[in-house]
Amino acid sequence: MSRMVERAPILSQTVGRFNRAATVFLNKLRLDMFKAMTESSGGLNAEEQKAVAHFVNVATGRGSLGALEAAAVPLARIMFSPRYFASRLQLAVGEPLWGGTWASRRAIAKEYARTLIGLAAYYALLKMAFGDKAEVSDDPRSSDFGKIKIGNTRLDPLAGVSQVVVFGARTASGETVNAKGKEKPLQ
Repeated sequence: MSRMVERAPILSQTVGRFNRAATVFLNKLRLDMFKAMTESSGGLNAEEQKAVAHFVNVATGRGSLGALEAAAVPLARIMFSPRYFASRLQLAVGEPLWGGTWASRRAIAKEYARTLIGLAAYYALLKMAFGDKAEVSDDPRSSDFGKIKIGNTRLDPLAGVSQVVVFGARTASGETVNAKGKEKPLQ
C-alpha cells in the first residue's frame, strides 16, 4: 500500500506532510514530558536524565530493541511496529525502573503512580456513568482484560499493554478465557 501511495504524486505529498507533522508532534510530546519530569524532580544529572529519557521513549511507544536494534528495519517488514511492541512489553514489566539512580527511579515511579491513579479514575467514572452496562474483565487470560465493555463496544485505556499481559498470562497458565468467561486450554 505504501508503495502505491509513493507513486501517486498528490497522495505522496499529502501523506509525507502528515508523517512529518505526526513526527514533530510526537517529538514535541516527548520533549515536554521529559522537561516536566526533570523539572519536577529538582534537576537531574546526566545519568538520571538518560534514565528519564528512556522512560519517556518507552511510555510514548518508542521502546528499545536492545541487541536487535540493528534489525529494526527487517523486523518492521515482518511485524507491525516492533519498537511499539517492545515499548508495551517494557512498560508492562516496569523495565524503565531497573536503571538509573534513586532520583530517576523516584521520578519514573511517580509517573507510573499518576498513570495508575488516572486509570482508576477513568474506570470509576465510566462505571458511575454507565452502571451495570459497563463491564470490566479482571482475568488476565481474557482478551477483554482491562477493557471496558459496553454492549458490543470495548474501550481499551491501557494502550496496548493489556495485550502483552494477556499473552504472558496465557503462556504462563496454558489456558485462555473466552468472551463468555469459559476457560479452555491453549492448543
